[in-house]
Amino acid sequence: MIGEQNMINLEEITIKVSPELAQVYRQASTETQEQIQAKINNLLSVELENKR
Repeated sequence: MIGEQNMINLEEITIKVSPELAQVYRQASTETQEQIQAKINNLLSVELENKR
């Protein structure tokens, strides 16, 4: 499964969010940003698996 890949091997993508969300994300701690990244990674992985 894609979501089970090691989080060390990451590639950057760009997604569009509201200015408010972008500001909150930029102001978040590194730990919080990493948690958000992991959640987005998992969500996208599930969506892609469901498309197969």
